[in-house]
Amino acid sequence: MLFLLLCRFALLGFAISQPNCGLDYKWSCGATESQMRLSLSEQMSCAVAVPLCPRTLNAINNCCVRHDACYSQKMGQQFCDDLFCQCLCVSQWDGPLCASQVGAGFCVLVRIFGVFIYNKPQ
Repeated sequence: MLFLLLCRFALLGFAISQPNCGLDYKWSCGATESQMRLSLSEQMSCAVAVPLCPRTLNAINNCCVRHDACYSQKMGQQFCDDLFCQCLCVSQWDGPLCASQVGAGFCVLVRIFGVFIYNKPQ
């Protein structure tokens, strides 16, 4: 429930149409569809991470970049997902909401939906 409320608040109050989610470079958490704009999953992950994880936003984005590279290199979905979840432990430095909603939440999402991205032809 908290996740949905945060999404609604962030989607209404934060300009997430830009491809950087407030960073100096592209936000990379979510299934990428275009380099010019954020996909829906990228918008949602940005909307949740920005208010909950301001101090670790860059580190979380770097976890997503590494995860994407691991998938691209076909190093094994479970291996890539395990590394991603370990990397997201950095979210604990922003407090329990960041750790539970972003760290644990993103980890669960890649384990559930990652198969569709990992097995997608490049």
